[in-house]
Amino acid sequence: MADPSEPTPGRLRIARRDGGGAGRVVAALAALALALVWLPAVLAPTLGLPVMLIPVVGLLPLVAALLAAVLFGLWTVLPDQRALPWLVGLAVLLPLLRWGPVWGRRAPEADADAAPLRVATWNVRRLWGAGVPPTDERTSPEARSCLAGAVEALAPDVIALQEVTPEDARLLEGELGLEGCAWAPYMSEGPHAALGIAVCTRGGAWTLGAHRDEAYRPGGDWRFLRAAVSQGPTSVEVWSVHLAPHRLLADPLAQATSAARRLGRVAAEQEAQVDGLLGRLPADRPVVVAGDFNATRDLPVHARLRDRLTDAWEAGARGLGATVSVLGLLPVRIDFVYVRGAAVADARIPDVACSDHRPVVTDLLVPR
Repeated sequence: MADPSEPTPGRLRIARRDGGGAGRVVAALAALALALVWLPAVLAPTLGLPVMLIPVVGLLPLVAALLAAVLFGLWTVLPDQRALPWLVGLAVLLPLLRWGPVWGRRAPEADADAAPLRVATWNVRRLWGAGVPPTDERTSPEARSCLAGAVEALAPDVIALQEVTPEDARLLEGELGLEGCAWAPYMSEGPHAALGIAVCTRGGAWTLGAHRDEAYRPGGDWRFLRAAVSQGPTSVEVWSVHLAPHRLLADPLAQATSAARRLGRVAAEQEAQVDGLLGRLPADRPVVVAGDFNATRDLPVHARLRDRLTDAWEAGARGLGATVSVLGLLPVRIDFVYVRGAAVADARIPDVACSDHRPVVTDLLVPR
């Protein structure tokens, strides 16, 4: 009788490629990595987010793509390790579940009585895309010309601007064909007090009305601008916002020792600012909250905003959308248009290079 441990004559014995004990350890570590990436992202809106995981969740689409690629690579090396295909499947399914809705929405049915309103938001301070050196602290004629051409092509009825000085606002008002422009500083004091935010009307369809700037929270130094725009009896509030920035990339080496402390402090400040915005939402008219939020879509501040408002990009566009590139390499979306009381017909992020930020343009249908 043949020994069953011996290979059968004429048949090849194929060794299993599961890595044995080492393969099981690799699979366990891969499962742990998947959990460490996704559990904070899923639970953050309700349980908060540990400070050191803010960068991971902030860059979640890129981290998720990298993790999926690594898991797939491990699977090709250890094809018989049974846990790996399940982990690869989860690594692909979780992004689909989280971001799938932004890949396509049907436009709302046309309402003959609705007032069309095109809103754009744009952080325009660093206007060196047209050849202006990044060290130039003034808005040059070349940069303004680039911006004017882009705005002419976008044709917004209302544009919210961030990081503009009063001088910038006056110059741009003429060159961009703006009919009314309200400006306010986004800090009441300190080195950035000269920079500010604006809400401007263009094209004659909507008229700028009452406007004022307010602190996000009592005793806070950061401010936002709220302005009413109207078309006949139809009125909409448009808020231009610029939340507190992390500024960790300005000098990464110098910031390294205080990164955790600053991450936590800025995250808390942003949450307080968002709570201040949500506490002031008008009950009697539609509102558009637009600007530079200095936070990506998956951070807890945006979960709070989506509880009360509609992210216009997710309602009317396709893809994840990128408005800036971190270190010139990692595309992320930190500029948003949020809406309440109006339907989103379309949203887009034009590929224009006048600033280090790209604009977000949203077409709304406002009930009369």
